[in-house]
Amino acid sequence: TAATYNANGSVLAAATGFATGNAALANGVTIGGAITSTGGNIIINGRGFNGASANIGVEQLAGNAISTTGAGTIRISGIAQGTASNANLNVGVALRNIVTTQNGVLQINGQGGNSTGLQNIGILFSSAGGIARSTGTGAITISGTGGTGTGGRNYGVLVNNTSGISPTGSGAVLVFGQGGTGGGTNSGVVVNDAGFGSIIGGGGAITINGFGGNTANSNNQGVALVGTGAGIGVLSNSGAGSITVNGTGALSAATGAVIRSVERRAGTQAISVTGTGGGGTTGSNYGVIIGSTSGITATGGGAISITGQGGNAGANAVGVIVGSTGSIVAGTSAITVNGTGGLSNGSSSHGVQFNGGGAGTGALTSTTGAVN
Repeated sequence: TAATYNANGSVLAAATGFATGNAALANGVTIGGAITSTGGNIIINGRGFNGASANIGVEQLAGNAISTTGAGTIRISGIAQGTASNANLNVGVALRNIVTTQNGVLQINGQGGNSTGLQNIGILFSSAGGIARSTGTGAITISGTGGTGTGGRNYGVLVNNTSGISPTGSGAVLVFGQGGTGGGTNSGVVVNDAGFGSIIGGGGAITINGFGGNTANSNNQGVALVGTGAGIGVLSNSGAGSITVNGTGALSAATGAVIRSVERRAGTQAISVTGTGGGGTTGSNYGVIIGSTSGITATGGGAISITGQGGNAGANAVGVIVGSTGSIVAGTSAITVNGTGGLSNGSSSHGVQFNGGGAGTGALTSTTGAVN
């Protein structure tokens, strides 16, 4: 049977009945051919072998789509095990092609492994083109928990280059990520922009809940929409649905929500971003960061609300910080920014900080709405 979920996207009850890997075939399930149903349900549960090789719970190989139509549902659960020392070898669910429903629910649940290497990720949307999609009213629920690998980057959910979550219909999107432990940079939900990794809604509500891993090393962000290349780590909604981001950092140098780009392109529903910084004694524990060359934009009539709580220690504990060329732009509705500084042991614990550096920078703009 498939997993069930709480309202915030975390797992309420785990799936039962798993295909389990062995010494010869370490993956629990390897999808090497297309899986197609006309209105039927698809359930895939895999548990990796507890050995020293690649031990992915469920691995979809490139070029092999999974789909159903009508009211058919797809439910995938993967648990990684083992001690492989290379990156990405102990992933709960690794998607490398399209997984599609129409009006039925699409649910994916992944638990990262416990290797000594990097990236024991709960759910990996691979740069080979992993995409979760519904084409009608079907909701998408993604719930990933990072493992305990000592190399770090044990993300709950990683949406990597050229991959994404992109319903083309009106289905809602709910993403929950819990970062793992071991090493550093154990973020809950990460969208990496180097090749246009993205979460793009078609009109239903989008909700992202991320929690950094509870480890003393740095950069355990709750939600990180980040960028290193020419693209934009983007979260957007092309229809009327709201966008909600809740990020909670953990321990050292851990920001609650790191924002590169959030955009609602139509409609009047709100954009809400809430971040709580970590409590480590070093580094920066911001509530919400809207970085330079980054922004939150509502081109329709919906309000924008940003709330940040700085962490309780560290050199910087600002509630909400907007970079030198960052911006918050609304159309006809209000912008509200509330920030509470934490207990910084350094020089910066402002509630809200705008780092304007020139004309048009550090911008907070609404065409006709109030700015609070």
